[in-house]
Amino acid sequence: MEAGMRIGIELELLLQHRTKAKSEFTDLESFADYLVQHFHASRKPHPRIHNDIDGLYDGLEDSTEWSLTDDVTIIGNSEQSELVTPILFYQAQSPWRDQLRHMFRALNLVCKISTNPTCAVHVHISPPQGNPWSLRTLKSSSRHIFYFEPAILSIVPDHRRYNRYAASNYCDNSRLKGKTFRRCLALIERCTNHVEIADLLNDGGRRYFAWNLTNLYYGGKTTIEFRQAPASNDEKSCLPWVEFVASFIHSSKISASDTTFPRFSRDVQGLKKFLTSFELSGVNRGILDSLFHRKSGAIEPRPMRELTVSEQEMLKVKESEGDRKNIVIKKLRSM
Repeated sequence: MEAGMRIGIELELLLQHRTKAKSEFTDLESFADYLVQHFHASRKPHPRIHNDIDGLYDGLEDSTEWSLTDDVTIIGNSEQSELVTPILFYQAQSPWRDQLRHMFRALNLVCKISTNPTCAVHVHISPPQGNPWSLRTLKSSSRHIFYFEPAILSIVPDHRRYNRYAASNYCDNSRLKGKTFRRCLALIERCTNHVEIADLLNDGGRRYFAWNLTNLYYGGKTTIEFRQAPASNDEKSCLPWVEFVASFIHSSKISASDTTFPRFSRDVQGLKKFLTSFELSGVNRGILDSLFHRKSGAIEPRPMRELTVSEQEMLKVKESEGDRKNIVIKKLRSM
């Protein structure tokens, strides 16, 4: 089933033009217009890209082009940009990794690329051919999300733990907080459809969790989104997270019974064994293994700290634009 899974990647970046000062651009939209024109006028085979500031682009080629948009949560002195991939296909012999490398290299010729702790990488994954996820796969994925949270917290950097834009699906979720693991499993098993799964894992529709399933509300062309990956300013730091998400969902599908849990410890070593015990067609094991280099142990999840008033206000702003700027879902719908 996983051969041909569709992936979409959101890259939050700080971009600074190599020769032009920021003052030469009136705003982020003019900067985006300049980059689009530069790429398309170049004789070099740059990837096709379009300006999608405010999420208003509606061209027919949306799903096959890169999108340059904005994100209010990125803070920095350079242009605060979000770059969204075309819909890519995760399968053996697919060129999706080369597509990612090509864009980073093309962008690096024009801009200095940097990131900071306000930036992140979000990885979306959906089934092939626009099919919906099976309820069985969603339930299994949900069980493994809870089970392996201590291991995942150990492989992400400090600033991606207890983060208000990638909260714990357990500790920061009023529907599950304080319940035993077995009780969480029972609640998952009681779900009868995709919406109930999304409501349970995302506290009634809040998307800013480590694993976001609220896109299941949109029906057929749906994604599971992992939001806890750190920002990447090159393909080498981005690719392992895509391999991780694809392998995690694949392994969860194959290992669809909670009786498999005793086979794997909840630490980094157990997570790695889980991902590699169910080989995914097209996976690059070398890239996936790099994610676990010098990582070990487990970190028990805990609730994030109480947000300040300004942080709460920013979160509300971000939530209000969430549906309007759901660019990966918009791309899938255009296919």
